Amino acid sequence: LAAYEMRTSATAETLRKRFEGFETTAEEFSKIFGFMQPLDDEYSLGRRSPDPENKEFMDRRTKAEQAVTGEIQTVLGEERYAEYQRTRDPAYRSLNAAATDMGLPKESVIQAYEAQKLVAAESSRIARDQSLSPEQRLQSFQAIQSQAQQAFQSIFGDRTPEIMSRFGAGNPGGMDPALARRYGLLPGQA
Repeated sequence: LAAYEMRTSATAETLRKRFEGFETTAEEFSKIFGFMQPLDDEYSLGRRSPDPENKEFMDRRTKAEQAVTGEIQTVLGEERYAEYQRTRDPAYRSLNAAATDMGLPKESVIQAYEAQKLVAAESSRIARDQSLSPEQRLQSFQAIQSQAQQAFQSIFGDRTPEIMSRFGAGNPGGMDPALARRYGLLPGQA
């Protein structure tokens, strides 16, 4: 019955979606499923249907979700949990798919992803900084673009243009195109 539920239950489907792009072992999946199933039965963790006005229930549900996250971290260990977290980010999945198709090593993907995260965080900080004039903002975005290009160049070498054309259409900073338009930047400047 347990094996059947791990294949067919709503909880199992939720876990499969949660782990999409990340390979769990049968043992890892079983442990996490065994922890999550009772919480899912009680709090509908995989479904977003509870009454948001019921604050007590929502608080208990939030704690249950945190407990599942903690259990995933415990079962996977620090290194595999970091990999799991990366696979949940669409930017990483896109970069990983492009690099994998080209036969580039996983270490390069991780380095590029970490560089992209830093650039995206800095871009967001600049976009929120009300003390910057539009010209200063543009200069800051251009400096970030240059730094990102250098980082990607050092990681991917002569394959950088090919990677960048497949990942973010030449947008190494990972900046949202709508955000770029908001600040009057051309796609190549973003």
